[in-house]
Amino acid sequence: TGIPKPYLSKIIGRLVSAELVISRRGNRGGIWLARPAAEITLLEIAEKMDGEDFLGRCLLGEEYCSDSRACPTHAFWKKERAQIRKKLAATRLSDVIAFDDTRLVAGKPTQETLP
Repeated sequence: TGIPKPYLSKIIGRLVSAELVISRRGNRGGIWLARPAAEITLLEIAEKMDGEDFLGRCLLGEEYCSDSRACPTHAFWKKERAQIRKKLAATRLSDVIAFDDTRLVAGKPTQETLP
């Protein structure tokens, strides 16, 4: 993927700390999912990597924004944020893997994946 090794190392470290993967050094070492992919949701990954408020409370970044003192986009963002969280909670890592597998035929992109 071309990710620089120091950056990748930080990501792996965070995934280990979040107990999403297991890492072992040495001859028989490697990195494995801590649980089956079907048991890990995209919401769990996002929350463990970026915190529970990863979507941000306010679309405009306003500190004062709340139900009692709303910015112009508050109602819209509250509704959309709930929908995003719901979709991420319903999507498992195994779904992402299966989707990627259907887009590849013998290691080559299918017509749907080509621009």
